[in-house]
Amino acid sequence: MSYFQVIKDGKTGISSNSITIKNQLGGISGQLAKYNLKGISSNAKSIKTAVEIMDDWDDSNYCNVNLNVAGTDVAANAGTLNAQTVRVTIATNDEVNNLLGTIDTDTSNIATSLGNMDNSVDGNYLNINMNVAGTDVAGNAGVNTAQTIRTTIATNDACNRYLAGISSNSKLYAEDSAHTSADRGSLVLAVRKNVQTALAGTDGDYIPLTTNKSGQLRISDDVNYRAIALDNVNHRYNGTAGSSSSWYECRQYRQASIGFELNVTSTPTDILFSVHQDLGDGLARKLTNDFLGDWRYDDTCVTTAGLDECVTFPIACQRIRLNVLCAGTTTSALFSVSSCYLYLRN
Repeated sequence: MSYFQVIKDGKTGISSNSITIKNQLGGISGQLAKYNLKGISSNAKSIKTAVEIMDDWDDSNYCNVNLNVAGTDVAANAGTLNAQTVRVTIATNDEVNNLLGTIDTDTSNIATSLGNMDNSVDGNYLNINMNVAGTDVAGNAGVNTAQTIRTTIATNDACNRYLAGISSNSKLYAEDSAHTSADRGSLVLAVRKNVQTALAGTDGDYIPLTTNKSGQLRISDDVNYRAIALDNVNHRYNGTAGSSSSWYECRQYRQASIGFELNVTSTPTDILFSVHQDLGDGLARKLTNDFLGDWRYDDTCVTTAGLDECVTFPIACQRIRLNVLCAGTTTSALFSVSSCYLYLRN
């Protein structure tokens, strides 16, 4: 008989059935309570374990936290910026801020320098400080040093062709080496100086060779004149007697003067003066120019008062000497030559 039947049939069996239902419900309730307590006890143990772990967090037992933004894990590892990239800020007193300021200044300077380099054209040059091993390269004139830049000349440069010509066409010869036909050498130039003056201002300096207006090489030194007493022609001359002076070097001179005193002791005939020159071959040649065509004296020009004479003439020879010859037949003294001198100058 069901519960609904009990209700339908009136009071028949209601009391006993109600007790049965009550008992059944009480058993169910007890079982549910027992089950809930077991669950609570299990959960409490889990909570206790978790709390104990949290209480034991230190440097050796870390707490793992899974960071996320809007329910999605934050971005990790290298990559691009996105919505899960964590935003941070650097403390104002952090050294990074100072370094960032320095980097900003340095990069600004770099940007300026790169801009100048990018604009390096003919109108805006780029200054570069060159160095060798940390030291500036040598500049201006001076001797070779460790900072002198080594360079090479292009093979087709005119300088190389010139140097090659010198190397193949020129030679250095040892002292007393013999001449060989077709030997090559360098042209030696001289400077024309109508009036001789020094082309170097200091003693010991190099100086070029010079010539006069005729192209004759000037070879005299500081001594530009020479006076020589011709004592060996100072004699009394009679008959056909004669005398000659010594030879004198005159290659560095261009003009000569001969002076003397001439006296007579009786009726003279002639006395003849002549100048001989040596051109370098050892031969004596009589100098016959407009000044010394026939250089003689006789009784028409020399009186008892005597004669002081000086004759000047140009020369271009290696050596020079004076000859004196008396023309006559008598043995008595006719002419007397004294104070005879030779004066040479440039």
